[in-house]
Amino acid sequence: ALGLADYVVNEAGFAADLGAEKYMNIVMRVSGVAPAAAVLVTTVQSLRHQGEGDLERGLPNLARHIQNLRRFGLPIVVAINQFPADTEAELARLAAFAAEHGAESATSQAFTQGGAGAEELARKVVELIDKNPEPRVEPIYALTDSLEDKVRTVATQIYGADGVEFSPVAAEKLRQFAEWGFADVPVC
Repeated sequence: ALGLADYVVNEAGFAADLGAEKYMNIVMRVSGVAPAAAVLVTTVQSLRHQGEGDLERGLPNLARHIQNLRRFGLPIVVAINQFPADTEAELARLAAFAAEHGAESATSQAFTQGGAGAEELARKVVELIDKNPEPRVEPIYALTDSLEDKVRTVATQIYGADGVEFSPVAAEKLRQFAEWGFADVPVC
């Protein structure tokens, strides 16, 4: 696709902890292709659910995903998928929150308007890429780090763990993996 189009969109999976982390630490290394930007998709409804019915209480989840993507050095556009029941105040709050956390945002109405409803988002992504022609995008750990350190880095930097304790069985398996020649591979 990179040889056929000016822009290629690659969907990396759910969230900036699951899909994006694996893409950045595994797929990017294997493919040699670094993304020029990240589009973080959110909705009023999803953040309200995460806040147990309260949009404001759900916003820290969005902040964490922005923070995770920043760790990789990615410029970010927060795509706010607009649904018919969303209010203008809620949509404005999400846009303001993204800006407060250093991320561009754009509303997408692709759900109700198809491709025409995603034009604002597409323009915003192209503008962001043009403003950041050579982002310094990097995985969050070196392949030369130990398997244990790679797991610790992902757990603490992406998932917010205080630390990692390996059971004796897990520690033994990691030792075996390293012995078998798998010490210098990404972790999943």
